[in-house]
Amino acid sequence: MCNGFGGFYHRSGRVFFTVPNDNGNCSHWDTAEKLPKDIEENDLIPFEIPEWLTKKFRWDITSVPDWADKSACIAKLKEVKPIWVEYMKVEAPAWAEYERVTAPARVECEKVMAPAWAEYKKVDAPAWAEMIAELKQIDGYLE
Repeated sequence: MCNGFGGFYHRSGRVFFTVPNDNGNCSHWDTAEKLPKDIEENDLIPFEIPEWLTKKFRWDITSVPDWADKSACIAKLKEVKPIWVEYMKVEAPAWAEYERVTAPARVECEKVMAPAWAEYKKVDAPAWAEMIAELKQIDGYLE
């Protein structure tokens, strides 16, 4: 998962990204799923700008081609960030109020859910372990 603003820089100079998730992160996976079908993977370089801070820019790849343009990615961030900031001015206080109002109900709910979850895990854990043991026997399985 990308931490902060991230996406893909394309050889053509375009920067692809998606809407930030609830934590304010733009996911490479989400972006990759939405890329135009005619885009070649070799023409893309993943990048991320942690915490939406340009000084933290990094290419999310070990070998960066010479056609990579960091400034285009930063320019896209500067275009998107003010929109995200304005959204957060509305979302953050609304979420805080939701949390305040629902907190007592969540405490009561947890009293019921915790023991039920513990029982579920008692049953699930051995089945999960067995499944993993069987998957490990199949060539191509990656832990």
